[in-house]
Amino acid sequence: MAFFRSIRFKVWLCVGVAFIGFLLATMMNYRAGLELSRNLTHLKGVGFPMALKSNEVVGLFREQVKLFEDAFLLGDEGYVAEGVEASQEINGLLDEMMALASKSSSKEKADLDALANRYRSFTDPAATVYRDALTTNDLSSMQDVQALAQHRQGLEQAIIDLGSAQVIRVESLLENEKSAASSNTRIMLIIFAAVLVLSSLIIHGVSDRMLLKPLEKIRATVEALSLGRNAERLTISSQDEIGELA
Repeated sequence: MAFFRSIRFKVWLCVGVAFIGFLLATMMNYRAGLELSRNLTHLKGVGFPMALKSNEVVGLFREQVKLFEDAFLLGDEGYVAEGVEASQEINGLLDEMMALASKSSSKEKADLDALANRYRSFTDPAATVYRDALTTNDLSSMQDVQALAQHRQGLEQAIIDLGSAQVIRVESLLENEKSAASSNTRIMLIIFAAVLVLSSLIIHGVSDRMLLKPLEKIRATVEALSLGRNAERLTISSQDEIGELA
């Protein structure tokens, strides 16, 4: 118990107040950094791959459409086979995107699933339609080609919109993280400044009441006695070394 009444304890109490303040500010800074790291990890593992794969899907789909059109215009069935190979790559990319989307949101996964089904409704009959058009060249096969072309136009726009949306989403996330990092830096500076000021005020108040004022009373009493004047009796209630000296 004597230690808790000593001057050493009061000094350590002042140091402890400052330490606790800075510890709280550091913990808040760590929490903000952890959140930023989590968001950037998600962006690296989901956002960027989704944007890259969506752009790849757009490029492959345009290539596939050109292959089917070349097959029809040039009468070369080899282009149809290449178009079928492209569809396999696109289906694989869409499956990979749906797997990534499952880590993000159920709505995004559902939208991708709907687009994948829409794409398969185009590409599954495409090989048969274009091969029939090359071999039969009748009115019915021409109508099938026209219907498929109309279907393709709407699908192409949906795939382009998907790629654009993914790029915009990544750009938006990056901008949000940039703003969040800047905001966190400002907040941390304010918190550290507030903790510094508050700790200083608390330390000043504690040291003034527990140390400086009692020492000033003793100094004034000793000075009065040295000058031969009567001094008031010291009334220091502390039980530390200063109280014992008084």
